[in-house]
Order: sequence, then C-alpha cells, then structure tokens
Amino acid sequence: MSEITRLDRSNFSASHGIRGAVLVVAPLVIGFASGHPELVFATLGAMFVTNTEGPNAAPLPLPILLLACLTEASAFGLGTIAGLTGLLAIPLVGLGVFIPLVAFGSRTSAQVGRLTAIFF
Repeated sequence: MSEITRLDRSNFSASHGIRGAVLVVAPLVIGFASGHPELVFATLGAMFVTNTEGPNAAPLPLPILLLACLTEASAFGLGTIAGLTGLLAIPLVGLGVFIPLVAFGSRTSAQVGRLTAIFF
C-alpha cells in the first residue's frame, strides 16, 4: 500500500515545468490581449504535447513544441471546415488524418503528428 501513496520525485524538473508553462500560457495571454480568443487552440496543442513528452531525460526540442502550437490549432480549424462539407467530408477527413501522420513520421515529431491528426 505504501507504493501507491509514495511520490517519486526523480522525474521533477523546474526548467521542464517552466518551459511547458510558458508554451501553454503564452498563446492564451496573447490571444485574449489581442482580441483573438481562438488562440486557445494553440494553448491546447502545446498542453497536449507537453503532457505527453515523457520523462525529463527526453524532452522535446523547443521548435517541435512551437510547431505543435501551430499545427494543432490549424488542424482543429481545418477539420471543422472539412467536417461541414457534406459528402466530401469523408475523403477530406481521411486526408486530414493521413497527411500529419506521414509528414511527422520522424521520431522527434511523431507525437506532434499523432496529436495533430487527433485534433483534425
């Protein structure tokens, strides 16, 4: 029972947490300050990718996280538009899932591709 309640502190890193917090909060603050609340989707993209990064020994590079902010927000908007096209929605959604999975096939950006396809 003590194994369940014990907290493993070996994976905590202040720099990792600060980097994730800045990437998650910055688009949200900029969006509301500039009157563009739709930037909340960039916040969601960064949040999902930083939450799935894994252990602190292998954090994603900063350009990959910035790319996730842009691609996932764009995929959400394009997926919404594609879903409203009637019968064309079926092939468009298929393409929208296929393209990010193929484009982000490398080991460092696979999480971005997977989450972008999910957002679409």
